[in-house]
Amino acid sequence: MGYVYYGAMGFGASTQTIVGALLRMRLSGKRAPEEPTKVAQFNMLTHYAHHDEEYLITGCLGSGGFGSVWKARHRRTGDCIALKVLVPRRADSCWFETRRATAQGEGHILPKLDHEHIIRFLFSSGWDTNRVVIGLELMDGSLKTLARSAPSPLPRNLVRRVLHQMLQALDHLASLGLVHRDVKPDNILYTTTCSLRSSYPGVLAVSCYHFRLGDFGLCEFESNQPEHCGTFGYRAPEAYGSGYSSHKSDVWALYVTVLWLLDLDNFRHKMAGWGNIQREKKIHGAIGKLAHHEQVFEFRGMGEFSPEARMTARDVLDECFGGEGVAERWE
Repeated sequence: MGYVYYGAMGFGASTQTIVGALLRMRLSGKRAPEEPTKVAQFNMLTHYAHHDEEYLITGCLGSGGFGSVWKARHRRTGDCIALKVLVPRRADSCWFETRRATAQGEGHILPKLDHEHIIRFLFSSGWDTNRVVIGLELMDGSLKTLARSAPSPLPRNLVRRVLHQMLQALDHLASLGLVHRDVKPDNILYTTTCSLRSSYPGVLAVSCYHFRLGDFGLCEFESNQPEHCGTFGYRAPEAYGSGYSSHKSDVWALYVTVLWLLDLDNFRHKMAGWGNIQREKKIHGAIGKLAHHEQVFEFRGMGEFSPEARMTARDVLDECFGGEGVAERWE
């Protein structure tokens, strides 16, 4: 999701809940707007207590279909984290299924993952209620916001850094039999480790950026995927038929992400302009035409339409990055 930041406003603390007032407002028929604004939500989300750890909400980082993400500061240490808050929309019949799926991905799978290019899980609560709170490592922003803040497509060496680090994350997931199922620029997050400037406007030196794969709400074991899911435009061709995704489907989505970043042949504009019904054929057609472009030629095997012919994350790491970052396999 795109990040929107609101500055700290020092409201007084409530007690043990972060979203009780928000939930009552959303479920009540007395509320005026159909959905509360971010500012209205912020006025209510001022404090969160997790066991003995107390956090002050200081800003909104973004919002999506079933909730929002907030910046929070620990009252004692001053450390900042991201709080992902999930609440049902009014009379939303999909809430229980969404909560179940998210509980699998972000409540069960993510806490067990330990990888330098996967978002760090801190804690969660409320999985048996209508307000779920997930504490995550705070990042500087998303790859989407980074790309859009630059005056032109990101330099190829930075895109290559994104590719290398995300391939490591996907290879780690594949080694565990997991599929992310929603790889896209919105779900790739970054932090900066230095302030060295580059010659490219709006972008730091490539070595300053560290990327992590986030949003594990759709993550599932490869052997357990009954439903269609993912984001239109990034879903692999095989997903439109059976709905089944494999670790190679994640590789396809990362390949589309690279094309979006490089913006070859005005690809970014085309992605934004096509409706969901059109995307299946038109986006795949555009991807096929770009396969032999010099900027993607070395890893074009990521964009093979047949999953049997498509490269795995490990294949690309071996062929394009000398095997650096390949996950260990246990026999």
